[in-house]
Amino acid sequence: MRAEGANAESFLESNAPDTITYNTLIAACVASNKSARASALLKDMIAAGVPRSKRTYFIYTALIDAQSKGGDPNAAFETYGKMKAAGVSPTVVTFGCLLNACRHFASSGAGESDVDPAELAYALLSEMSERGVVPNDRCQNALVRVVSEAGRIDDMLDEVKAIARRRGKFERTTLEGVVRALCRASYAERALRILSWMDVRGYSPSAPTYRALVQVCATEGQVQWAWTLHQRMRRLGYRPDRPTCSALTQALCRAAVATDS
Repeated sequence: MRAEGANAESFLESNAPDTITYNTLIAACVASNKSARASALLKDMIAAGVPRSKRTYFIYTALIDAQSKGGDPNAAFETYGKMKAAGVSPTVVTFGCLLNACRHFASSGAGESDVDPAELAYALLSEMSERGVVPNDRCQNALVRVVSEAGRIDDMLDEVKAIARRRGKFERTTLEGVVRALCRASYAERALRILSWMDVRGYSPSAPTYRALVQVCATEGQVQWAWTLHQRMRRLGYRPDRPTCSALTQALCRAAVATDS
């Protein structure tokens, strides 16, 4: 019996998953958007004391990216904590993934998670500076999206100016997010200015952005722009919703009364 037990233990040891096996399984889970399973495998790997390779360290960032895209920012930052505990230095790609994860805190509301997404994003930026990691365009665009969704207009405009000054590349979703944030804050003229930046770059706003622009222009007295944008969105096949039609109709009526003695 003792011999059989020893043989069984020897079999398990010789057939236990090694570094290559764990790396392959984790990478497969990440590739198939099974971030929870990938995270569980990483925990098993650490608990089993299996040595981690350079590929494992790359997988940390890939897992953070998958968790961010999956809308689970808490899991992404938990993985980041394990990454640092393992002595793995984050790269600019890692920080870009984490900044995008901050956006999910913004969309869920800071009050619900007790996390201020904008402050968390700025903390990541400070950590990048301390580690000597230079933010790339992806990081800067992600930061703008976080602060715009958090409603921090002044910070958002400062970051937009910073990208423009260093001739960085703006992503379409970044400029569109800025436009919508300005519309929510009733800054029609500033929103139109950023819209002109989109036009220059060949970026076309989505239907919700057009509706927001028509509404803010109509409300803020930019009647000509409201009508022009309404025509543009109709040419693109976008249908105005009831609030947009109502705001535009009221603006046209006020303009007609003001000009018809």
